[in-house]
Amino acid sequence: MEKPDRSLKLAYAARISQKLSGPAEAIIGFLGLLADDLERSGPADVLEDLGKVQTAASRLGDMISKLSNDPRDIAADAQLQARLRHDLRSPINAIIGYLEMIFEDFEDELAPSAVGDINSILREARLLAVRIDEVVDGTEPAQAETDTFQQAEMAAGLAQSLSSRNQYQTAGAGHCAAVHTYDGGPDFG
Repeated sequence: MEKPDRSLKLAYAARISQKLSGPAEAIIGFLGLLADDLERSGPADVLEDLGKVQTAASRLGDMISKLSNDPRDIAADAQLQARLRHDLRSPINAIIGYLEMIFEDFEDELAPSAVGDINSILREARLLAVRIDEVVDGTEPAQAETDTFQQAEMAAGLAQSLSSRNQYQTAGAGHCAAVHTYDGGPDFG
């Protein structure tokens, strides 16, 4: 039987992993869309840098998934928290840096859907960087507020990406998706 102390340490690590996995999965998902788009429409010169972004995103996802089995006492060890924040931020910084470089170097050659995907990934990566500090340090805002806001942001990014990707197919369809916000949170309507 596991000692209660070990169980608490594992539970804390699993909680951190769970809270970070959603945004990381969103980044990986948008990267898949972006890769498909760039392989299909180019420019071909961007694929090498995109491979570096995908490697960083994969590394980030692996680190987050392995975190749930980490038996160290993250909650009580400030040095471990600092190292964890650093280790998780490194791939995020690579993702942000390479995508900004791709955008700057190839902006005129990118399809509108690729630009939308890049913006969505950058937004998610920046949110995740902030989320890492909140989750690792235990200074999270109320969960319902951040989840609702992040869901609205993700829905808006996905709608933008899909609409630019399917602009010719949906031109006469007469359907649209709108996310309205008000002081109480998003209103999908």
